[in-house]
Amino acid sequence: MKELHGKKGFLPRLTSRQVKELPKENALVILPIGAIEQHGPHLPVMTDSLIGEAILTKALEKTKKNLPIWLLPPISYGKSNEHIGFAGTISLSAETLIGIVTDIAVGLRSSGFKKLLLFNTHGGNVDLLHFVSREIYLSTGLILFNFSPGSLGKLMR
Repeated sequence: MKELHGKKGFLPRLTSRQVKELPKENALVILPIGAIEQHGPHLPVMTDSLIGEAILTKALEKTKKNLPIWLLPPISYGKSNEHIGFAGTISLSAETLIGIVTDIAVGLRSSGFKKLLLFNTHGGNVDLLHFVSREIYLSTGLILFNFSPGSLGKLMR
């Protein structure tokens, strides 16, 4: 994510003043969410997060440079309790992941952003993220979108 972690497109590289001055009416902020868990003997435990990074890197390389799309650092940990007991798995509780996503969303909303895309690459997060999206919308008015690239295969069959 060389360019994405550079100043253009990577929200945390901006100063507070720059964030304040951003036009936010049509801006979309993307929050990647993955997991740290076993993926068999041949893949790293960070596979889900690495998949998200690769997809977002390619997708954002193909977008017009002037689109108001802003990327946040990933939440590399997810709700992986189905993998507990396998070496390398580090799971967040549902309450912790809900709290982290909610706090990030509230911070974005208080900075004036109106749209957040939860870009999820771990199946164990799906239901929880749909639940928390509705709760965040109801409490803040922030519009949330959920996208899990893994579900595309089901749609294309």
